[in-house]
Amino acid sequence: MANSSNKRIYEANKRILSLHLNIVLISLVLFLLVRIGWQFDSMSTWIWVAAAGVVGSDAICYSLLAASGRASFSPSGELLDAGHDLDAGGLSEYYKDVIYVNCAVKALSVFFNAAWLIWAVIPVFATYKVWGMFLGPLVMSWFSRGDQQSDQMDEATAKRLAKKERQAARAEKFNTRR
Repeated sequence: MANSSNKRIYEANKRILSLHLNIVLISLVLFLLVRIGWQFDSMSTWIWVAAAGVVGSDAICYSLLAASGRASFSPSGELLDAGHDLDAGGLSEYYKDVIYVNCAVKALSVFFNAAWLIWAVIPVFATYKVWGMFLGPLVMSWFSRGDQQSDQMDEATAKRLAKKERQAARAEKFNTRR
């Protein structure tokens, strides 16, 4: 039973991958049937390029999701590693979110072409996350290295040192009485 959690993760990963593959394929088939079957005259070059971009990003996100959740087996067929738990969060959540946004764009673009603008949510959110995690703190550290902050730090350091000296003098005063 030591391997039961790996088996549970493996089964959950299979279910998640199957669900997301079905979502991607159903939304793609519906998009193609409606846009090519009934609204072919509204298919401009930009719509074809955007559709190729959505399908490409779906394929990339699904393959990355499948690769991170890929299980490994021993030669005898025993489950060694269940792969990354796709329910645990992390990058797999972002892959799933991109798949959901792409499917929403495909579904809504059947009704109006402005739905392709929803796809801009992905790079905007990615920029927000990258700025918050990496670029923002880096840029803020560059701008906060001014003389004013160093003077304030020197004052704070001087206050701390003076306090330590007073405490040491007080401790020495009480230690000499004994």
